[in-house]
Amino acid sequence: MRRLLTLGLAAVSIGFMAWIAARQWPQISAQARSFDPLLFLPALAGLIALFFMDAYGWHLILGALGQHPPLRASVRVWILSSVTRYLPGGVWGYLSRAALAREAGVDLAAAGISLYLETLLLAASSLAVGLPALMAAADIGFHPWLAAVFLVLLGFLMHPRLLRLSRRLPGRVGRAFSVVPLPSLPKLVRIYIFYVVFWVLMGGVFFLFISSFHRLPSAAGVQAASALALAFFIGFVVFFFPGGIGIREATLLLLLSPILPPEVSVLAAVGSRLWIMLGEGLSLGLILLIGRGKRP
Repeated sequence: MRRLLTLGLAAVSIGFMAWIAARQWPQISAQARSFDPLLFLPALAGLIALFFMDAYGWHLILGALGQHPPLRASVRVWILSSVTRYLPGGVWGYLSRAALAREAGVDLAAAGISLYLETLLLAASSLAVGLPALMAAADIGFHPWLAAVFLVLLGFLMHPRLLRLSRRLPGRVGRAFSVVPLPSLPKLVRIYIFYVVFWVLMGGVFFLFISSFHRLPSAAGVQAASALALAFFIGFVVFFFPGGIGIREATLLLLLSPILPPEVSVLAAVGSRLWIMLGEGLSLGLILLIGRGKRP
């Protein structure tokens, strides 16, 4: 039943975008002809760099849990496992990362907790950076002080005292949290800020991506950058969509529609998936090329 629901929601989301794209196709094709590779190439290079930055974030989490694999091994494991999240089920990215991390010398319990913390940190930081888009969707005026308060409130979700409560969970989950030393508050704060910076930079390269086929004013650029972070947050919440396919693009389309022409919104929403997958493929190729013949 759950698989049918997942497939149904994915089909509706993709069908919705296909319907919009079909209606706007003449404008979309005309817009695509204004493509500027001099802006697209920096956007792609920045995206690849951010994938490696994301992998480094996981390396920082492992270090905070008392695990110290070589940085090269951590990055390799993260990149290799990232492509498996597109498989149906939504758990293969986690399972493959845990298995590869164990080969790299990471304790299995620590690997599992690192994945939990990474997901929590990514979700909280993307929601914080996506706050302007969220407030715009709710037709609420945005103020910088609200973002600061929101950042702090979301940060409390990762307070060590709250994390320690997980040790009381029954079964293997509780035992895993009880045997792994949890990170201190200063370490968690630093990693949380790291991920907030990551999403801000991700918004910046997304701005470059849209600018490669449509010039954006600065105000709309901030809104578009925030929309990308919020769309990724929705993808984290609706975790049973493999890689967020369908739901992320539909969310992005709805968030961009008020600030961009319809054909640009469709092109940005659908094109962003191809842009991201191209960046993932190039990152994977780079890792395989650098580490050819070597195991993590």
